[in-house]
Amino acid sequence: MKKNNLTKAILAMALASAVFAPSVKKSFAADTFYSDYLYESSYLESRRELYKTISDAKEIKNKDRYIYASTSVKDSFNVWFKYAEDAYKQAPEYSSLSSEKDKLTRATQYLKEAMKALNGKKSSITDLKDLLDKHTDFTTSSSYLYATQKQKDAYLDAYNKAYRYYYYETYNTVLSEYYTKELKEKRAAIENAYLNERKKVVKDEIDLSEPFRKNSEKYTKKSFDTFLSALKLAETSVEDKSNIKTEDEYKQIAKTLKSAREALVEVKVKNEELEKYIEKLQTAVDNNKIAVKSGETLLEIAPKQVAPVKGKLINLIKNAKSVIEKSEAVLAKLKGIKG
Repeated sequence: MKKNNLTKAILAMALASAVFAPSVKKSFAADTFYSDYLYESSYLESRRELYKTISDAKEIKNKDRYIYASTSVKDSFNVWFKYAEDAYKQAPEYSSLSSEKDKLTRATQYLKEAMKALNGKKSSITDLKDLLDKHTDFTTSSSYLYATQKQKDAYLDAYNKAYRYYYYETYNTVLSEYYTKELKEKRAAIENAYLNERKKVVKDEIDLSEPFRKNSEKYTKKSFDTFLSALKLAETSVEDKSNIKTEDEYKQIAKTLKSAREALVEVKVKNEELEKYIEKLQTAVDNNKIAVKSGETLLEIAPKQVAPVKGKLINLIKNAKSVIEKSEAVLAKLKGIKG
């Protein structure tokens, strides 16, 4: 009896297996197909992305960022560009293998990074060309002619190196910027030295005039105002970097300041006693002039009445005129002392 029951159980299990097994196999096959489909779609997307990146890279080869890039950066780009092209050519049209997809992804990533690193700038080379083109004008300028031999040698050395690089060597952003900077600095050293030399005549006058600025009370207002205006003009001409003047203009500014300084008029110290004496003397002169006028009028309108004292009157008038003349001479001297 037990044996019969065991047989029935085995038969039931076999029957169940026969019923359910096809369903399980069918489900596994469907899942596998869907997974392969998704992976192939992802692979195709990676392949398209690499193709687009290669196309973008080809266009960049005609742009400044590639043309004027530094040699090392450009070489790196070329390596990864070829790597990407080879990866695309060797890749199958369809694949569900992760290793194939990874090749495409890496090639795309490396090429994008190489594109991003391109650092070429046209300005770095055009700025240098502009400096080279202005060489003749610069070497015939006053600033260059008055430069020291050491300054000239430094400039010519920088110029010759930049010239060889521009016309005979492969463009490189780092070198372009280096030679441009070197040439600019050597040129600026000459120009600044000449400018400072031109300004020196003004600076010297400013140094001589500066102490007078603090003593405004010692000079008349008019003369000090004129001096102060000339001093401020001189200081502005030295400080103003946007308005560079000629050598003659700087000399004229210095000359104007010197003249204004030498023309300062000192205020004389007041003397109260002298003031009083001048005042009294002036009063005496005025009184004598009145007396002379009165005496001359009497002689003119009443000759008969003054006839008895005419001689004395004439003598008094004569003496008064003499006093007036001498007093006015003294007054002139005293007023000169007074200032």
